[in-house]
Amino acid sequence: MTQDLSRFPELHALETRILTRLSEDVPLRVILDDITLTVDRLMAEVRSSILLVENGVIRHGSAPNLPPAFNAAIDGEAIGENAGSCGSAAFLGKQVIVVDTLTDPLWHDYRELAIEHGLLACWSTPVLSIEDQVLATFAIYHKTARTPNQAEINFINRISHFVRVAVERAQHKQALQKSEEKLAQMQRLEALGQLTGGIAHDFNNLLTVIIGNSELLASTLPHNPRQQDMLKLILTAAGQGADLTSRLLTFASKQTLSPAVIDLFSIVKNLQPLVERTLGSDIRIQFRFGGDLWPVLIDPTQFESAVLNLCLNARDAMTHGGSLTVEAANVSFDYKEEMLAADIAAGDYVMLAISDTGSGMDEATISRAFEPFFSSKPAGTNSGMGLSMVYGFIRQSHGHVKLYSEPGQGTTVRMYLPRAMDKTADENPTTRYRPGTEPALVTGDAELILLVEDNELVRLHVEKLLHSLGYQTISAANGMEALGILAGNPSVDLLFTDVVMPGGMNGRELSEQALAIKPDLPVLFTSGYAQDAIMHQGRLARGDHLLPKPYRRMDLANKLREVLDNESPDSK
Repeated sequence: MTQDLSRFPELHALETRILTRLSEDVPLRVILDDITLTVDRLMAEVRSSILLVENGVIRHGSAPNLPPAFNAAIDGEAIGENAGSCGSAAFLGKQVIVVDTLTDPLWHDYRELAIEHGLLACWSTPVLSIEDQVLATFAIYHKTARTPNQAEINFINRISHFVRVAVERAQHKQALQKSEEKLAQMQRLEALGQLTGGIAHDFNNLLTVIIGNSELLASTLPHNPRQQDMLKLILTAAGQGADLTSRLLTFASKQTLSPAVIDLFSIVKNLQPLVERTLGSDIRIQFRFGGDLWPVLIDPTQFESAVLNLCLNARDAMTHGGSLTVEAANVSFDYKEEMLAADIAAGDYVMLAISDTGSGMDEATISRAFEPFFSSKPAGTNSGMGLSMVYGFIRQSHGHVKLYSEPGQGTTVRMYLPRAMDKTADENPTTRYRPGTEPALVTGDAELILLVEDNELVRLHVEKLLHSLGYQTISAANGMEALGILAGNPSVDLLFTDVVMPGGMNGRELSEQALAIKPDLPVLFTSGYAQDAIMHQGRLARGDHLLPKPYRRMDLANKLREVLDNESPDSK
């Protein structure tokens, strides 16, 4: 082949079809099939393949003319230095030309597969995003051993560009869809707040009439025990209705608050005897408070109610006993990208976390947990207003509330309460973040971080943070995947893993097996759960390095350097 395939008019038509289909929300698989079928038609005696790169493994994207058994065999294979043409190209981030699969060492583990399907040459090109992240690979297979000429190289590079456009656009749409879903959830809560606030207001007017007239009747009717009992029932029911409307107003952030500057440690310690009596003897309670907590500006009565509601929810989730941990610490959110990731406005807060070892919640339950009257408990057990009241009170107090939970793993609710800033504190530039005054970041020296995180959005976000801090990354979605990557990558400098993960292996178990592979490997854990809670459950040990979620970029930078420098062989 001597003619320049990259100039074929069919490619102009293909590019037009790709852009048109992307605008019409055509599935990515259909677009990729169009690309590979066009390539197979234009190039004689070849079969092309597109593999998507996800979490350190290659996934089947499109290869309609390759044997299904071959596609199935390589789907899910880990990328690496000797992982065939495609796995190696994805790992190295550069084009890999294998002239003869039967003799090339890159194909040592796949030689029998190549013989079985008659694939004797494979030229693979990584598809890179604008940020140089490997999105996919585009490969050409031949039935004979041969080297590509310059015309074929030009053609392959142009097709790789088409693949990049398709995959990147599809990923952006997927990320946008998830963002829109999150926004829709927030808007739904906002709409529910407006609706319930209006209903509560009108209902309170009706209750005023009911209660007032009932009390008037009680004082004017002749003494009649039967009638008096009926009036007492009316007044009791009306009182319960008034309590319910008060809760609705709390969720709607329309209650009347009396904020005051309070010492969080004192108010929580005063609640401890009541919490202990309420939870019972089969639930162990721990209080863990950081030193020198900032004062907070909140309504103390409503705050006490929020804490008790969370403790009652925790009790109901621990039907056979368990452990409740209450922790508090000063936290600050300073940078735009961090507050976007955490949905928390920049500023200083005192974080109060209440964690239980109960049944936990799935994603569907979490998405509705703050809605009024929603409850995962059996009908008739409660009003379903506990979490919604906490949500409304914290929001009205200009704070934030975060919920972390997984089935069978317990629940942690974090309340971020705004710091009370007096005049002296405001005049001190070191007490609060101001643009342009953030401290210098401690960056990396191209160390290789193995990142293990099951939440895709969090994983992508942390990858970008690590890259911006000067580190290289390899990512995995679970423990087994991470061990496979580590076994093939002895140059990994640090394991950065979530504590709670699906798939039967938590972060602690992963670290133990990882250290069996590489004994001197530094390990940094992260979790949305409170530290003492996960340590009490045996998922971490004292002395383990933990970075709580959500964390700032500065926190990540400092913690990585602390772990890398303290755990390096030179420091031991």
